[in-house]
Amino acid sequence: MATWLPEKWRDTLARLRSEVQEAISRWFLRRQDQDRTASGDGEMVSSSWNLPAIEVEETAEAVEVTAELPGLGKEDFQLEVVGDYLVLRGEKRREREEKHEGYWYSECAYGAFSRWVPLPAEVVPEKAEAKFRNGRLFVRLPKRTPAKKIPVQVRGS
Repeated sequence: MATWLPEKWRDTLARLRSEVQEAISRWFLRRQDQDRTASGDGEMVSSSWNLPAIEVEETAEAVEVTAELPGLGKEDFQLEVVGDYLVLRGEKRREREEKHEGYWYSECAYGAFSRWVPLPAEVVPEKAEAKFRNGRLFVRLPKRTPAKKIPVQVRGS
């Protein structure tokens, strides 16, 4: 959040930003529900991919983000910090093929996603660490520490 704002406005703007982000997320979820169509076997299939589930935790030293990316490899997505957001972009690809005696079944689905995660504090992107294992992405973004004033003690002469 911009540091030039008066302190009393920062909380209000942070709350407003959070409410707008939540409203946009709800709108996208409703759109995805409307895009669902029934396939020939009665299974509901979405024409657009769901956004990855995200968890954000703020500690004294860092902002930690966990994202669920099942079925993806580390080459299928990218991360960057843009302003006050962590941006996760990627593409999911799913191919399924079954061959048995008397029939052959093949299904393909592709979809790009982009998830903008608001960061609750200023971070140092250059020191960020990301680990990906078993479909889970762990990102640790160290917080930017404000300049600390050094107290000066005056000794008597």
